[in-house]
Amino acid sequence: MFFGYRTPLQNEKYFINLGCSHAAAYEMPIEESYPYLLAKKFKIGYYDYSYPRTSIEYSEYAFRNNEFNDYEFVVWQVTYPWRKHNWEAQNRNDARAGNIRDFSLKESFNLYAHLLNTYKNHNIYFLFIDLPFIDRYIIELCKINPKTYPKNINFLDYGTDVYHGGKKTQKYISNLLFEFINDDKTN
Repeated sequence: MFFGYRTPLQNEKYFINLGCSHAAAYEMPIEESYPYLLAKKFKIGYYDYSYPRTSIEYSEYAFRNNEFNDYEFVVWQVTYPWRKHNWEAQNRNDARAGNIRDFSLKESFNLYAHLLNTYKNHNIYFLFIDLPFIDRYIIELCKINPKTYPKNINFLDYGTDVYHGGKKTQKYISNLLFEFINDDKTN
């Protein structure tokens, strides 16, 4: 099941936003989200394919199965590796990610490494938000694909719960990404 997309800011030039609830600014006004703030900084629009509690495979499906015309770049917030999308579900709630049990660090590294390697030659910027286990091997992931933001981004404040960042965190992420993408484009 495909969840669709939204276009919070429209412009001839645009980027693609992928990810789960962090990228979708869960229960926050869209205007305070890091993708929205990032689009404003770059003075472009964006297509938002993020959706709460979705999987890596769902983001990949959204990216591969839509016709984009000359996007500037993609921002892909990579979610938990143990999430699995239910492609046979009849509604959105049932389609969203279920969890695979007993997922090892090695398996998570391999899944992330495969994803980063697959899209190495695309203009995609990957980021990890509030995933403590990723600290064990994020340096190795950055060696696979230098368009991976080199740190696990931690919250500065909380939104409606302790699992999602609030306004300060969203602004912080947009600032980090703006600098990271600008540095990459100028090098």
